[in-house]
Amino acid sequence: MYYIEYIEPRPGVSQEDFQRVVTQSTERWAANHPDDELVVSIGRTWRLGPRPPYLTIWKIKDLDTVKRWTDEFRTEKILGEHGEFRAVANIVDAGLYEDIGAEVW
Repeated sequence: MYYIEYIEPRPGVSQEDFQRVVTQSTERWAANHPDDELVVSIGRTWRLGPRPPYLTIWKIKDLDTVKRWTDEFRTEKILGEHGEFRAVANIVDAGLYEDIGAEVW
């Protein structure tokens, strides 16, 4: 199962600050949550594809992972760690997706 975040920079944030902070935040989460596999964190270039222009894709075990994340994001520690992320980026949307091809025999 995949969890995909659709991200965009907040108005007035430089590209350099956005990329630096989002990369640091994503890498920190991946290091602290080894069961949550970071598949890719990418930005669309040349305005290809719809807005928002950035995606972070996580491979997760099951829906219990989302419950665990929800609980963690209610703690002071996680809220503090992600304060800088929230200062530069908005998660515009997110979704859960099954493995592609898993339904094919």
